[in-house]
Amino acid sequence: MGPISATAAQKLAADILFLHTKIVFLDERAATGEAGERLREQIVDFVASQVKAELKTLLDQNIAELALADARSLPRTYRTERLLCMGRLASELNLFPAADLKIQAEGDPLTLHPRLLDVADLLDCRRLEIELDRVTGTVMTQ
Repeated sequence: MGPISATAAQKLAADILFLHTKIVFLDERAATGEAGERLREQIVDFVASQVKAELKTLLDQNIAELALADARSLPRTYRTERLLCMGRLASELNLFPAADLKIQAEGDPLTLHPRLLDVADLLDCRRLEIELDRVTGTVMTQ
């Protein structure tokens, strides 16, 4: 694979960052879904005891069981979507789809941290873009 343009490099970096972030959030959603599933199991048990005591109806129990079935499908859905994102990430990194990638997030992944832009870093990026354009013979359009 030959050199890539600055725009292509930026797109690749953005795609990788997006996939990493999406995988982290899917992990969080799966964990939340599993907690919801456990809660729904407790609700089903509680409603069943209420039906046995004739305080609730079989309709209430069926509704609780349907909610449990729905709650059980969510973590599976998130894990499946995570596998697809992991395959895309491996592909973007030119790795085998079955590569055992470890995804980590520092701190609480649900907290947004503001990022300060450093002018020197921006200028370095622009210089790199110009140099890549010069080497590859592409012209940046403004």
